[in-house]
Amino acid sequence: MKHASEAGYIKKVPHFNSLLGFMNNSFTEELLKRLITISAMPLKELETDFAVDSTGFSSYQHDKWVKTRWSKKESKGYKDWVKCHVCIGTKTNCITRAEVTYGTLSDHDQLPNLVKPTSANFNVKAYSADKAYSSHKNLQLIASLEAMPWIPFKKNSKTGETKPGIWNFMLNLFTNKREFFDKSYHKRSNVESTFSMMKYPISPYIKSKNFQAQKNEVLIKCLCHNLCCLVEQFYFFKIKIDFSECEKKYLHINDSLVAQKEN
Repeated sequence: MKHASEAGYIKKVPHFNSLLGFMNNSFTEELLKRLITISAMPLKELETDFAVDSTGFSSYQHDKWVKTRWSKKESKGYKDWVKCHVCIGTKTNCITRAEVTYGTLSDHDQLPNLVKPTSANFNVKAYSADKAYSSHKNLQLIASLEAMPWIPFKKNSKTGETKPGIWNFMLNLFTNKREFFDKSYHKRSNVESTFSMMKYPISPYIKSKNFQAQKNEVLIKCLCHNLCCLVEQFYFFKIKIDFSECEKKYLHINDSLVAQKEN
């Protein structure tokens, strides 16, 4: 903040208590989610395929995420990290939506919170995700958003007359045209690159102790990552960046969705 003040970006350096209050505010979380989506919207014309996944962020005083990820629930450090669930564009690695939860929460249940806002603000043709997201409910949701659900199936998955049509269709593709299926599904691998881009240039750890502050800290990492993506694509594709226009579109779309829910 002192550097920002010296550079003339802000007039006054806020007191550290103000910053702590900002980080511990639930309103900050909603604001950051909104900024993450808006910061990705200049890349809208470049992205049609999206991927969903999650990663963990550990605190400095506890184990690394790569160690705690596979540990048992009763082991030390299991509750001392949070999960960041994201939806990303597979071409530019921009994050279109992010949710931060306790590390023990299921990936499967977070998919609606990621794909609904993304489909509302971007031109989505397909979503890819790993087996953790495979279910009738999730495939039906993605199909209802007019996108293809490239999600692999578990060994005991079966087709049937009582199964949803999209489930039978995608399972037949997975079983009989595996090479074709995998070609689309493996765009999901780009989400691992996104996590690396987030963690190593910025930080794979979180410093906050309060859960609300931890969520906001991880969301700030997501926002910083998106700004880095914008800088890269600005020089590579000469994209136009107009945040005021993106915000207008975002507010118009989301106000319309709220009105539909109320009706």
